Amino acid sequence: MRGTGGGSDNICAKCGKTVYDREKLQYGPRKVYHKLCFTCSDCGKRIDLSSHQTANEMPYCKACFPKHSGVHLKH
Repeated sequence: MRGTGGGSDNICAKCGKTVYDREKLQYGPRKVYHKLCFTCSDCGKRIDLSSHQTANEMPYCKACFPKHSGVHLKH
């Protein structure tokens, strides 16, 4: 189930490889990522839980978020 964002507790939603507890980033109730795999779904920029935005259950950086959400952020 490589890169499908599936619901396994230990499979990275981006790369599809096993995620071990020390490198695990929980994103919502069903998705986990390696910390290095948690990137903007549009531009690929590395993000973290405090600097991301969500649209359609996908993580985006603040710059790409408006293109996917229909919301325009003030700078």
